[in-house]
Amino acid sequence: MKIKRVEHIAIAVDSLNQSASILRDAFGINIEYEEQVGSTRLAMLPVGETYIELLESAAPDSGVSQWLREKGAGLFHTASRSRTSTAR
Repeated sequence: MKIKRVEHIAIAVDSLNQSASILRDAFGINIEYEEQVGSTRLAMLPVGETYIELLESAAPDSGVSQWLREKGAGLFHTASRSRTSTAR
């Protein structure tokens, strides 16, 4: 399997708005879209051909909430696009 590109880098944050403001002010990166998926609020910020995905908990018992309690804000996961190559 060969990684073609990084799809997104997800970061668990305490405040989506505050984190998005920092990225906008420091690097000129703006939110492309926001949505709520279950008990997680997320925002996608494009960077070239990839995205930074900010994750904020919308409920105290969510996976993001648990992550923040145990590990603090920071890298949550990465996602990539891959291509399977067949050796001949």
